Amino acid sequence: MIVVSDTTPLSSLILINRLYLLREIFHLVLIPTEVASELNGISNFKSEIEANNSWINIVDVTNKSKKAELMLVLDEGESAAIALAIEKNANLLLVDERKGKSIAENMGLHTTGTLGILVQAKRNGLLKEIRNDLYNLLQHNFWISDQLIKEILLLVSEE
Repeated sequence: MIVVSDTTPLSSLILINRLYLLREIFHLVLIPTEVASELNGISNFKSEIEANNSWINIVDVTNKSKKAELMLVLDEGESAAIALAIEKNANLLLVDERKGKSIAENMGLHTTGTLGILVQAKRNGLLKEIRNDLYNLLQHNFWISDQLIKEILLLVSEE
């Protein structure tokens, strides 16, 4: 399975000490150089990526015109992640921002985000519960509506 990630799912999982879930679920995650640069600019994230470099591979985007086209409406990390996912014919793109997710899906890519990863981890038996993780994300300025929290907890039988 080829999985490409944008910045936010990685940074969100790092903040709640759940980055390892990506390795457990997907075994290998590709990130464009631009996403690695964004993470390197955030305190302590560079060391997390370097420490996990056996399963997080940093890859250069070769389709610069697709990236440039996407940058007309998205930020550099999202644009590079979508362009890389297209190049690699990825099975899954990890992206949280609504606009990026919508554009990627319109281009035929399958997507999930931080919340989907937590749900999958619970279903795979990697986490006993995700309630605390959801509230922990809120403490790190990750926006989740109360209604969405209720729906997710119901989905994973925690409500």
